[in-house]
Amino acid sequence: MPERKSTCARALVRACALRCLRPASFCLLLLLIATAGPTHGFAQGEPPVYRLGPGDQLALRVWQVPDLDRSLTVDENGRLTVPLIGDVQAGGRTAPEIEAEIVERIQVFHRTVNRVSLELTAYNSKAFYVIGAVTTPGRYAVWPLPDVWRAIREAGGVAPDGDLSHVRVYRLRDGQQVLETYNLEALTAQEGVLDLPALAPGETVEVPRRPVNPAGYVGSDGIYVFGQVLHPGIYRLEAGASDVLGFILQAGGPLGDANMGKVVLLRPRPDGSLLRLEINVSEYLADADDSQNPDVRAGDTIFVPRQTAVMALVRSNLGILTTIATLLTSFILLRNS
Repeated sequence: MPERKSTCARALVRACALRCLRPASFCLLLLLIATAGPTHGFAQGEPPVYRLGPGDQLALRVWQVPDLDRSLTVDENGRLTVPLIGDVQAGGRTAPEIEAEIVERIQVFHRTVNRVSLELTAYNSKAFYVIGAVTTPGRYAVWPLPDVWRAIREAGGVAPDGDLSHVRVYRLRDGQQVLETYNLEALTAQEGVLDLPALAPGETVEVPRRPVNPAGYVGSDGIYVFGQVLHPGIYRLEAGASDVLGFILQAGGPLGDANMGKVVLLRPRPDGSLLRLEINVSEYLADADDSQNPDVRAGDTIFVPRQTAVMALVRSNLGILTTIATLLTSFILLRNS
């Protein structure tokens, strides 16, 4: 493990050098280590209760009478048509509630039936739309209903020309369409991405376009890297990298104004929410602290923020001072030679 991560650190130096970053600027990135936020474990939450609606599809299994197994769809009136017993009201009810009714009604004809199961196969009543500069725009139906960020991830992530600073959400309020705009880049850096409200059925997320450098892989199960990196995009988990720094390098490495002391790792939870971990990659590079360069999982997102104006000014001035000091040292050595 130390050997692999030290190789990543060396690769980072090479990536920065190839983009003609001044050595003094890169050294300052390692020396100006920002204080990392508190480290939190990734807890697991329970998904909310699902209540059926029109368009939902289910697989019915009658354990004692397999001939009654069927694929069922909730109709526009919220009903399921179950073999042998006819219509069952499903809209607004949970699958276990309906299972109990089906068992009770089928027992009139088959007293041996004491167990049925309804497995949701399509959450069509909860459908939403993602359009614009995403990998796979279209209609999506997942549960739990995602927030804006998760909806974009469900659509394969932002396309290379996507603008996360002006994401538009067309919400439904009392039957009227209301437009909301989110700066997801700023919210990610400030932890605000964790507080985004969930979408409602029928709502639409639109990611506008802007010209950027092309990325590589597209796929919703990859690792999405964006922010101050050379090639933002989604990268395969099998691409040879397994930790945060490795995927930053897969994305071309950090740009000159990247803040490697406050890298953000976002991870989806089963209940549809996001967990946010702030990572000090600079501390890992300086002290080989593996806790500041964790392994990633499928679906994770890595955001490399921009340096604040104050830190950028310090870096610039230190680079100038370093250059002056180098020239003075060279001049003294020449005079004494």
